[in-house]
Amino acid sequence: DGAAAAPPPPPPLKQQEGESGADFARRVFSAVFEDDVQRLLNMEVLWEKRRPPVKVELAKLALPDAAATAREEQRAWSVEESAAVLLASVERIFTQRASEVGSLAFDKDDDDAMDFVAAAANLRCATFHIPLQSRWEIKGIAGRIIHAIATTNAVIAGFIVLEAFKVLRSVQAAGGDLSKASIDACRYCVCNRHLSGPKENQLLLRMRLEAPEPKCYVCTGSTSTLELDTASFTVRSLVEQVVIKFLSFNKPTIDLTNELTHKTVLLWEGEDKDEGGGEEGELHGDKPLDSLPV
Repeated sequence: DGAAAAPPPPPPLKQQEGESGADFARRVFSAVFEDDVQRLLNMEVLWEKRRPPVKVELAKLALPDAAATAREEQRAWSVEESAAVLLASVERIFTQRASEVGSLAFDKDDDDAMDFVAAAANLRCATFHIPLQSRWEIKGIAGRIIHAIATTNAVIAGFIVLEAFKVLRSVQAAGGDLSKASIDACRYCVCNRHLSGPKENQLLLRMRLEAPEPKCYVCTGSTSTLELDTASFTVRSLVEQVVIKFLSFNKPTIDLTNELTHKTVLLWEGEDKDEGGGEEGELHGDKPLDSLPV
């Protein structure tokens, strides 16, 4: 019909040219606490046996004074108070500290950062029915987590680089032929959490890599063909009788993708399922394979 196509919406977490800090803060709020939650709610099968999340709709909130709320460190803020503090902190950062955007690192003594983290955490708690915490409590939690994560990441990254050196030396020794490189010298490290016996002084233990198991479907990429009655065979039967019992997987997570529509449906949740989400496989566990929504 010759009509011009509507321009795509701007990225929700990127400030647009000429957009004020206040407008951007509200757009971020709507994207994270309304639109994203609505997408989860649209997956109705996820909430058949779970308590569904709740959207925090900005238009329905009576926002109090953010500055006065932020000074209240010893009590948990309400949803309205958390929303006001979040909007104010984002606006301050994008107006008063615009040159730092993209390079800011979390610091529990940075009031803007702490206001943002405390408010965002409480809003997420409200969405998923988790008890709200005071700014003081969140400051203590965040202060410990950030350093622990940074230290752990640094240690693991260091070990990865050391093992990479071994692989590169092996490639060099093989004349640059990667297919002839050896990983025999490589090791993986485990943390010795029970310091006793002959290894009581060794916190980190170096272990030799095990050779790939020829019959392992993970190590070798092997495939198998399965014939069954899709009208009577359920997802639970597939997981328990085939994936776990025959293929020896422990806590598998399985999804199904329609190659025509590219729609993916989560069929079975294993070790990555949410805490308190009920039994594994509750999503489609007892449905016959021919009734799956893909």
